Amino acid sequence: MGFLMRIGRLITSVFLILSVAAMVISPTEVCAELILVGEFDATTDLTIPCDVESVLASTLENMGCDVVRRALADVIPDVVVNGEYWKSGENLFATITAVDSVTGQTLYGQHAFIPEGEAACKKSAMAVAGSIAMPPIPERKRAIFDTVTGMKFIFVPGGSFTVNYKGYRKKVWVDSFYIGKYEVTQEEWTKIMGTNPSKFKESPENPVENISWNEASEFVRRFNEATTLKASLPSEMQWEYAARSRGRNWRWAGTNQNENICDFSWCVGNADGKTHEVGVKRANGLGVYDMSGNVWEWCKDLYSPQSAGEPEYPEERKYRVIKGGAWTTGYGSLMTTAREGSDPISRSSDNGLRLIVRIPTE
Repeated sequence: MGFLMRIGRLITSVFLILSVAAMVISPTEVCAELILVGEFDATTDLTIPCDVESVLASTLENMGCDVVRRALADVIPDVVVNGEYWKSGENLFATITAVDSVTGQTLYGQHAFIPEGEAACKKSAMAVAGSIAMPPIPERKRAIFDTVTGMKFIFVPGGSFTVNYKGYRKKVWVDSFYIGKYEVTQEEWTKIMGTNPSKFKESPENPVENISWNEASEFVRRFNEATTLKASLPSEMQWEYAARSRGRNWRWAGTNQNENICDFSWCVGNADGKTHEVGVKRANGLGVYDMSGNVWEWCKDLYSPQSAGEPEYPEERKYRVIKGGAWTTGYGSLMTTAREGSDPISRSSDNGLRLIVRIPTE
């Protein structure tokens, strides 16, 4: 009797969860995940009223998730959804889990009651999808576009993440913001500043380089005067949070696999001694390009060592943080956690910038 009562409470609680989740599903909402929906385990004597896996996948796609169905993708997914069907008496259940494929953390785990009848089964599966997906992003916050320069900015939902670099470890909260989809190009720089200081001028779509932090800051000031957006250089934490696709444990921007690094970045091993057009390599999980490689990117923060072994610079020089590595660097500098300091008046053909934009006031 006690077991049956527990099952009854379980069914009631699952229906409540599914009912709440069902209310938030909308085709206009999106999530920023690459999700692999695996094939659920089942014994041969079970009859499943609907194809739960396909319903999950299609519902997540309608919510804007990038879904891979029942087969491994050529890149590591953010989340893997698996399940197992089982029966208790006459009642059918599915134990469904969603696991962060990088950290191994279980993001969602539930014993979902699968009701009889195809329509009811599909409705339950759709509701589960609402609980699996990341918090939805309103349509208006997917991206913004600057009409003066043509810059595109990707919305980055806020959240907390852990900075972990050479023994330095700290949990940080980052508010929502927009980040440049690409590094600032030579064409965009010239529209605002009137001149192009870059060494590599093969294409106006190459990133602007050979600029100091002071010049990057002046670009931001003029950009804000010319547009309706309120931009700045990113803080180091904003930069890393975005590079790691909202703080996930990605070693490089878009991959954890050494053999895939060149698919996502221009570095000393494949750049042929120069910069390249932005957006040619693959984007990270947020759809942001070249956060590993091509050019180092200025951050607004003053540089200070975070761990033993990091270089120390004269305090009066006010060195600034640069992130992301460049066409001149190896894999270590391309890591999302890697950081360097640079004199704010120095110019180099491997230093560029990327802007962030504050969330507009409602």
